[in-house]
Amino acid sequence: MKADPENLKGLVEKVRTWLICARWKKAQWCTLATIKLKNKIEFRNAARNVMQKSIRMFLVMKRIQPKVQGLRKVQGLKVLLNKMVDIVSGLEEAKPTMGAAVEQLESDMQSLMHRIQHTEMRKPGIDQGYLDLLNRMDLQLMELTKTRQSEEENRRLKKIQEAMELERKRKEDEERLAKLDEEQRAQRLLLESQRREAQ
Repeated sequence: MKADPENLKGLVEKVRTWLICARWKKAQWCTLATIKLKNKIEFRNAARNVMQKSIRMFLVMKRIQPKVQGLRKVQGLKVLLNKMVDIVSGLEEAKPTMGAAVEQLESDMQSLMHRIQHTEMRKPGIDQGYLDLLNRMDLQLMELTKTRQSEEENRRLKKIQEAMELERKRKEDEERLAKLDEEQRAQRLLLESQRREAQ
């Protein structure tokens, strides 16, 4: 080798180019590995954020969902309450007492909705409050329908009684008129018979 400096120069040049290429390849592989690591870190951060959001959402839904469902059920009772208000508006005699009872139910419904919204009520408490309110509303509705039916029956009986009274008065008037006619006819006959006797 010492004898052939040109060959040695060529070999050194080949080793140098190989070293440069090897260093470049190493640098490229390091850069590629760094980019892969950065992408993996970003992916894991995104996955962590998704997991955190999902867990937070699950925990919030577990706490809030019974409240939302309970509020929907309680607001569904407004249809029943409106029906009761319509029945009360048709009543005459029991309107003040039944109206007060319906207003009490409405205030109870509002207070239940307020408690559900602003306190930490669990599902069993919400369901129990809803069922209590529903049972009271059902009882009140049955009482209202019975009261309305009895008032309608009383009105119908009153109309029948008034019609019977009018019929009785009409018959009495007819009998009185018939009696009056009879008396007038009897007087005419009497006057006629007296006139014939006088002639």
